[in-house]
Formats: sequence, C-alpha cells, structure tokens
Amino acid sequence: MNESKVAPIAAKLRASVLQQAVEGKLVPQDPDDESSSVLLERIRKERAELVKQKKAKAPKGGESRIYRGADGSWCEQRGKAEPVCIDREIPFDIPENWEWSRMSVLIELLSGVDLTPSEYNDSHNGIPYITGASNFNDGTLIENRWTVSPRRVSHEGDLLFTCKGTVGDMAINSFERAHIARQVMAVCPIDYEMLPYIEIVLSAQVERIKNAAKGLIPGIERKTILDGLVSLPPLAEQQRIVERINEVMPLIDQLEKLERESDAVDSHFWRDLPSSILQQAVEGKLVPQDPDDESSSVLLERIRKERAELVKQKKAKAPNGGESRIHQGTDGSWYEQRGKAKAVCIDKEIPFGIPDNWAWSRLIDCSEAIVDCPHSTPKYLNEDTGYYAIDTNCMDYGWNQTGSRNLSKAEYEARTAKLTPQPNDIVLSREASIGRAVILSDENYCLGQRVMLIRSGNNLDSRYLQLLFTSPYAWNLYRAMNQGTGVKHINVSAIRNMLIPVPPLAEQRRIATKVFEIRAMLANRFIASAA
Repeated sequence: MNESKVAPIAAKLRASVLQQAVEGKLVPQDPDDESSSVLLERIRKERAELVKQKKAKAPKGGESRIYRGADGSWCEQRGKAEPVCIDREIPFDIPENWEWSRMSVLIELLSGVDLTPSEYNDSHNGIPYITGASNFNDGTLIENRWTVSPRRVSHEGDLLFTCKGTVGDMAINSFERAHIARQVMAVCPIDYEMLPYIEIVLSAQVERIKNAAKGLIPGIERKTILDGLVSLPPLAEQQRIVERINEVMPLIDQLEKLERESDAVDSHFWRDLPSSILQQAVEGKLVPQDPDDESSSVLLERIRKERAELVKQKKAKAPNGGESRIHQGTDGSWYEQRGKAKAVCIDKEIPFGIPDNWAWSRLIDCSEAIVDCPHSTPKYLNEDTGYYAIDTNCMDYGWNQTGSRNLSKAEYEARTAKLTPQPNDIVLSREASIGRAVILSDENYCLGQRVMLIRSGNNLDSRYLQLLFTSPYAWNLYRAMNQGTGVKHINVSAIRNMLIPVPPLAEQRRIATKVFEIRAMLANRFIASAA
C-alpha cells in the first residue's frame, strides 16, 4: 500500500474523534453535572462585568441567546430583536444537558497588528513577536523576533490561531506576553477553564473555517470564528472529553508518524485489527482487571437467585435438565454440572484462558431471555405506521433503521405476543447473513424473519454481548453451528447453549467503552478507503 493511500487514515481518524467529541458521543453524560444552561448564564454575567470594567466589548447587535422553542425548533435572539428559527444551521443533535451557543458568547477575539521592521528585532530585546505560521510547530510556538513596542498583546494561556496564509494552525501562548501580527488571532475565553474544549471545537471546525478563507493570500474574517456554533457540554463533561482526547490523540499521532515514515504498511493489518481487538476484548486482554470489581462468580450466583425467584413466581421456566454451573477444578480442568447430575469435563469446549475473576457460562444461564422470530412472513405496509419489523435487511454491522419494514398495529401486536422487544435488547441474525448483531434503541419494533432476540437483563452489559457476538470466537462457533444444505442457518437452541466468557459487570462496561472508542477510530469506511 503506497503512502498516498495510507496518508488519509490518521487525518480521518482524528476528524472522526473530534466530531464525536463535539456531538456528545465520546464520553458518557452524567446527570449530576451542572447543566450547560447554568454555565452559559454564568459566562454572560462574567462578560457583563468585564464590559462594565471596560475589559471587554459588548457584542455588536446584542448578545446571542439560542434556545429550543415549544415546537422543538432551535431559535436565536440577538439583543432585543425578534427571535428567528436557526434549524437550518444546527448541524447535529446534542445531549439534553448540552446547549448551543455562538462562539462570540464564550470568547473575546483579539486580532493582530503588523509591526514595521524598525519596531522589532532579532536580539531577544523585548517580548516575542508572533508573525504567523512560521512560528507554529506542532502545537508549540517558536520565538525568532522580539519587540519593545508591542501594540496588540496576547497573554499566557490564550489560544493563538493563524488566520491568513496558512489558516488553522493553533498553539497555546506559553509566553507571559507576546505581540501578535495580522496573520494571527488570539482566542481569549471568558472562562479559561473552557479553553481546552474550545480548542477541540475549533479543531473540529477547522475545515469549515479554511473553506471560508478569501483572497489571493487566503484569510478569514473575525465573524467566521465568532459566528461559529458551539455545542456546549457541562464544564465537568468538557473536562472528561479533554481527558479522553488527550488519551486518544497520541495514538493517532503515532499512526500519522508511521504513515509518513513508511509506504509499506500492510492493508491486511488495518482490516484485521478490529477483529483482533474484539478477540482481545473477550479474552480479558483489552483493559486491565480491577481487584475491587465484584467477581463474575458472585454475579452469576445473583443471576441464579433472581431466576429461581422468577421460577417460583411462575414468571420463568426452570432450565431443561437443570441449571448449568461451570467451574475450574483443582486439577485445572473445567467442569460443568447440570442440575444434580455428575459434573463432566468440558475442556474441549474451552477455547482460551480467562482472567481469574471471570467465569464461563452458557448464554441461557446468564441472560434474561432468548427468543426466536415468528416463523411467518409479516404483512408489510407501504406507509410509515410507527410499527416496524426487524430482519437482516435492517442489519449491517450496525443498526440501519432505513431498512425497517412497516406493519399495522395489529400485526405488530400479533408478532410480539411471546415477547415485546425493548431498548437494549440485542437482535442477532441467524440465517443467510449469520452473526450480525444490533442493539435496539427504540420501542415499537418486532422480529421479522431470520433473526432472534437476546435480552441481557440487568447483570450483563448489552454492548459487551454485542461485541462478543461479533468476535472471532463467536464466528468460529457459528461455523460449527451452521445447519442446512441450502441457506445456512443457526438454531436458537445452539445460541442458547453457547459458552460465553463473563467478566465482572464493571469490566464488561469498561471493555465495551474501550472497543467502541477504538471502533470510532478504525471505522470500516476508513480502512476500506486505505485498502
């Protein structure tokens, strides 16, 4: 694979991670965080005080306030003017405790001024004079000119942004004071705690900003930055986002370095890496174990007690042949006991070792429900009814709602008589395109054809189960389960009896989070474009 094909990968991964960050998809939301509306109100008060002290200017045309109207549309009011609908400007949905804001509400923007040759020197006399992109080197500033007569001063901690010639280079001002030239702007937040997140926003918007540049020597106007829309998380979440970005970006930087240094990166490596990550995940090699986690043996015992209570209340059936218990004997072998029968060695079924605080279990013994689809073809309608059937047309390696099939309410109710699918249920394809797994996020879906449903319950993380079902380990099992001489399929009974590695619940969540982080960087479309 030559360099021209490889080079875009790191840039695309970086852009993908930044976009997830500003859409609220990089870290989980915390309902205990102070909401962004409170943060915005505090910033407005701080700005008003700075304006009063003549340390900042009042926004031209009045301050912008963006809010969601009663009809669900986004509206903006500037000063005392009438609110206007800005739905067309809103680029994506944001979490409920986030807000939209213009950048002008959050920052002061300082434009640079050029000095004449007689006003600067190269003898370290005065403060640094930052003239443009030549002073920016991979996020740091280089000083090569100085001035004793500064007229436009940026202070330590400001974010410097190149705005003419080379547009979009950024670096935090590390000097106590520095004069900036016309090719540079200084982004000065009202609240400097927000500066790292604002840098992420500008990094995510850098292509938009570059595209707005005008002139023979491309340059941007102040309003290009000030009018930019900012998806604003609570301050605590901003800090979590920044921490996650700081973890991920060095990995992308390493990839970019490899891309630059080598034109022989094997494309098969990039295609195989996601599968390798999934296999590491289910073997307990992706994230470290935490000795403070509740062990899986305790988790499985709790599941058994809850199931026994449901059986007692006639809300569930006792397993045929008795409940399975899998344990490791003193001889190091794995044994399974069903009901009161004698334990038998199942070493031939155990595919790999697992951490000490993990356990093996049959899927039926640790999940809440596993049901097959009705063995009939749904009666589809050609209109959106609000009721949908799920089949393999809706499933790729993610959820494709546009492929859902419309049903009448009566047809929907008939097909959900056994079990009504609900959010967090997993739908697994069992015929033709075997082994595709998606997690439901909405209601009013039922099973169409060639699929089954697995409900993880409260003691298994549905995201962990999803990645398990799509791992190389599971694919090897599916090949062994394949039935039929025509269209290949797997029986529901085989999936119920599937042997799965069960981590502690807290570790399941850590594994799922890590896998989805990596998937965001190594999405199939990026890998395909480089192959």
